[in-house]
Amino acid sequence: MTFIQRIPLKYLIYIPSAYFALLGAYDIISDILNGGIKTENLLFNLIFFLPLVFRRWYILLSCGVVFGVFWIWQFTVGSFLLMDAGTSYGNVWRSLALWLFLLASMLCSFMLYHAGSRLKASLGITHRIN
Repeated sequence: MTFIQRIPLKYLIYIPSAYFALLGAYDIISDILNGGIKTENLLFNLIFFLPLVFRRWYILLSCGVVFGVFWIWQFTVGSFLLMDAGTSYGNVWRSLALWLFLLASMLCSFMLYHAGSRLKASLGITHRIN
């Protein structure tokens, strides 16, 4: 039994769902406070609320994949931009904070994916052709 299989399923669902919902709420509030919110920004941020509102296996699985690809892309681009910025003492702490945030986001997206696959397996849904 691997480590991720020992974690109860409710934790695999609620912790990343709450993380992404808080991230979306923070971005919506910061958009409102900084001079207005656009429809495309609001729709983008509302996607982060999907796993918390709809806890179905296909929602968790698809959000885990989409968020995972998005955060891996952000991590790659952020790493290249931070390497280009130079090294000063304040920049190192900012880089560390950004990398920890991106790693936590990737971990939560992988947890969502795993929760969706475990929910799917518990329902007995397989891809066998009879």
